[in-house]
Amino acid sequence: MNSKSINKSSTLIISTIGAFLSFFIFGFVDNIKGPTISPLLQELGFNYSNIGTIFFGAYFGFFIAVIFSGLIGDIIGRKFLTILGGVLLFIGVISYSYSAVLLFLSLSMIIVGLGLGVIEVAANAFIVDLYSGSNKSGKYLLLLGFFHSLGAMLGPLMAGKLIQSGASWKSVYRISAIMIAVLIVYFLLINYKKPDTKKAKIDFDIIKTILFSKDMILFSVVILSYVGIEIGVASWIVEYLQKYKGWSISVSSIALSLFFFGIMFGRFFSSFIVEKIGYIKIMIYSISSAAVCLALGIFGPKEISFFIPLAGLFISIIFPTTTAAVSEISKDNIAIRLGMLFAFAGIGGMLGPWLLGVVSDRLGLNLGFPIILLSFSVIMLITLIIIQKFIYSSKPAELVD
Repeated sequence: MNSKSINKSSTLIISTIGAFLSFFIFGFVDNIKGPTISPLLQELGFNYSNIGTIFFGAYFGFFIAVIFSGLIGDIIGRKFLTILGGVLLFIGVISYSYSAVLLFLSLSMIIVGLGLGVIEVAANAFIVDLYSGSNKSGKYLLLLGFFHSLGAMLGPLMAGKLIQSGASWKSVYRISAIMIAVLIVYFLLINYKKPDTKKAKIDFDIIKTILFSKDMILFSVVILSYVGIEIGVASWIVEYLQKYKGWSISVSSIALSLFFFGIMFGRFFSSFIVEKIGYIKIMIYSISSAAVCLALGIFGPKEISFFIPLAGLFISIIFPTTTAAVSEISKDNIAIRLGMLFAFAGIGGMLGPWLLGVVSDRLGLNLGFPIILLSFSVIMLITLIIIQKFIYSSKPAELVD
């Protein structure tokens, strides 16, 4: 093997590790919010609507970032796009940990969301660039999701342990900033030359046509509902289990980690069966099972509250399968379709925790938690049934059955 091949192989490995690291930190930082709600409420005297507003800011930033970072990435390259995401994330996390006013907390969380959104696009683009044409991009994109779930599982565990030991919620964010700094330095040091890209003209007529197509409208509702459920649970399960099920901060934080462990395991396992069952059908089974788990955990006795995090196992398949289904609609304008899909995912991330906070402030978290989560579940189920019965009844077998 000559030196050129060795250098190419090394760059591939180092860049892949960097993409995985960025998504691990994404999942970690995005999901330390839940365990920090109670101490933040106690220290600052906020209500649930205030917390919902703060969380809304994170996914508002994410929404803005996923729309524009694709265009930026073609100009500055994947490496510096990731560095930009890391810098934004670092600034947001540090400023959040030093804020004590609702306005500055919300603005800081918007910056956090911007960083997360840029990393979302950059990491996926990295993997596609590195493995396109090798028939391995799907495998490595699934692994990318695995590392996100791993970070999402370990983040709440660390946060819960620190807070249980008497650490401030601010310390949790400051420690995570160290990891983000490592990510920035890592990408500053790697040697990655962006692939040559043609600067395509943005065709707003095509964007308009895709945006208002029945396919994209329905799948956008599915992805919005899914993210509303995932982020709603991730943001509020710790507070809910403590206040209404009598769980400790440590155990309820473990429940959040188990929720993401279920998502991580479910995505790995489902990769072996999704093509056999069909995209739409397996999503119908998944959301139905997840809704049953949520209902049992919420309305049942304390002893079966573990059904709430178990819902993560069933909803895990929905995001990647929706992405795959949208990719099957047409082989043209895939980037535009997926960009729009991720934008609606950002809207779901904004609406889920915000609506849950607002409703809980008026009716109590014991009612707000089930109303919002089960409403999103029902909306998704109805939408998937419409897709199966009226949109894809004559489509390829992998989509419906």
